[in-house]
Amino acid sequence: MTYTSRSEARSGLEVARATRHAGPARLYAVVLVLLALAAVLVVLVVRTGYSYTPAGDIGAIDLRVREVWSLHPPLVGPYGNHGWNHPGPLMFYLLALPSLVSGQAAWGTQVGAALLQGVAIVWLAVLWFPHPSVAVHVRVTL
Repeated sequence: MTYTSRSEARSGLEVARATRHAGPARLYAVVLVLLALAAVLVVLVVRTGYSYTPAGDIGAIDLRVREVWSLHPPLVGPYGNHGWNHPGPLMFYLLALPSLVSGQAAWGTQVGAALLQGVAIVWLAVLWFPHPSVAVHVRVTL
């Protein structure tokens, strides 16, 4: 391969270096994602089938999740502590299916929330991996 200028040769060399370092950096990134998913797995194992009574904000969220399948589904988001509701009930609708599968038990909302967090972690990792500069930054930071 021939280069027409020194700057192009230098940029080609930088790309080669970044590619060489991207392998270990991607391995570090995968390990970090798996560590983050370990917490999700712990919640899934510990909370599935565990009976408990939610209280406070968690109890209010659990009640709103159960209302999704009623004649009066939630139309606004979770209640805020300043006298207003957050926009959009999407969280309730996403947590409603695991709650329904668990027979609307309180642990179904917790397991659903853990699954939702796991999906978010994997989604962010998929968005993050195509950028080798970020992966190289992780290697340097570690």
